[in-house]
Amino acid sequence: HGRRCVGWGFLNMATAKAGSYLLRPSTQLLRSEVERKALQEKGLNYFKIFYGPGVGPRYKATVGFEEHFLKTYKGGKRWFIGASAGAGRFSALLASKNTERDVLHAYQQRYCEITGMPDDRQISLYKNIMSTIPFNLYEDTVTRITEQFDSCLEVVCQGDSVKRILEDEDCQLLLIVTKLQDWFGELSDTGKKAALVYNMAKNAVKGHMRDLAQPICFYSGPSPPAESVVALPPNTQFVPLTEANFRTVVLASCSIPFVLHPVRHIDGVGEGYFVDGALCHYMVNSVAKKPALALNHMQRIVPTWADLVLPFKDMKDEMKEHTSVLYPAPDFVKSLPGGKVPRHRDWVNLKTNPEKRMTRWKYAMERSKMEFPTDFIDIFDRKS
Repeated sequence: HGRRCVGWGFLNMATAKAGSYLLRPSTQLLRSEVERKALQEKGLNYFKIFYGPGVGPRYKATVGFEEHFLKTYKGGKRWFIGASAGAGRFSALLASKNTERDVLHAYQQRYCEITGMPDDRQISLYKNIMSTIPFNLYEDTVTRITEQFDSCLEVVCQGDSVKRILEDEDCQLLLIVTKLQDWFGELSDTGKKAALVYNMAKNAVKGHMRDLAQPICFYSGPSPPAESVVALPPNTQFVPLTEANFRTVVLASCSIPFVLHPVRHIDGVGEGYFVDGALCHYMVNSVAKKPALALNHMQRIVPTWADLVLPFKDMKDEMKEHTSVLYPAPDFVKSLPGGKVPRHRDWVNLKTNPEKRMTRWKYAMERSKMEFPTDFIDIFDRKS
């Protein structure tokens, strides 16, 4: 993988700074000296499964992973499980891996250029974790945002990129899309929001939203992953990724309800109401059976988007067995502009100064690329 991953030139660092990231180790790593030795010897190549959480711009706090993976990957089977922002970043990663173009840089640049949330006619903004539900975006605003997200995917799907991704026998994409019940699409916007809030409340009691939402896993490669690799939720539908549906699948996985238009048809599934995969698989909501690494902006892992309002929710014990979490250390976060990682609210707080927002985001990405860890044993967070 000899292509050059382009930076933005904000920084002039010769070496990575120690302590910029922490690793919440899997139960297996905590328990087994053999596993810790394997991690020390192999570094990033120790992990076979990678999770890309659907956390929007916050993924930029760990974009150093992509460049590090391309530089250090030594072959062998790998699985990339992503929803929403995770689906986009992993698609761009494998496009870069399998072509001569630096798709990663082009995708990250296009993502930074997204604007228009919201416009001057509406400031019905959220003040807490239920952010997207009170949104009352005008139709033309939703259309504009949807078009800009789709434009990000244009750089991923140029030429024969998709064909090459699908032909990659070693690195397999598992992209999560949420299909909502057919009756949901017949409701008014107010009815949709009420139904979503109601089912989120049911999730707090039942631990799932299966009455409303079904996860669909679109996979590259010849077949879905075996149970010996990863076990997704029992109601997951598996559908192959194709050249005909690839771009639509990634867009559907990124389609935040009420912010982007839902996708109403996906080749291989048919008609439906397809939205953000994070509703069903926000950070980690599957059981890895091989060493896995979640690339997150925080230590806690929230299984589904509905679990965000439940501070006690984290990975189940069986998920912790093989899954480690890499996240930026508090001092690293404090050193970023504004003392925070890039986030959705930046589109609002800095909407009158998009250049400042883009500069902040690019700075965070450059820092991640320069300071991404190479020795994972030294960054164990044993208090987690």
